[in-house]
Amino acid sequence: SSYTGQTLPKINRTEEECRFSNFEVFSCSFSNSTGNITLTLHNIGQYDLAELKVQIFLTDGTVTSPISLGETLPRGEFKYFIISPGISTDKFSRLVVTTSLCPQLKVESGCTVS
Repeated sequence: SSYTGQTLPKINRTEEECRFSNFEVFSCSFSNSTGNITLTLHNIGQYDLAELKVQIFLTDGTVTSPISLGETLPRGEFKYFIISPGISTDKFSRLVVTTSLCPQLKVESGCTVS
């Protein structure tokens, strides 16, 4: 006899998983010379975090489209990401990191400019 496995559909994180998901911006620097933002995130929750996105708030009040970080942040780990937002450091106000799996989980941060 044979057994046929089923693939379960991907679903959003449950409320409980989201309640125990958390991360922090460990460091953020914005380089004048390269125009890149180097962002280090630390997953301090109990679950891996996927579908992380960054939105950048500018000094004129506008917000960039979400920039996907494209990688999963495993629980307990630090990971750094390099973002090229295409803006000058003097227009940068702050950034907000979110995960589409848990929309209520948002972390806001400034960045040091170097």
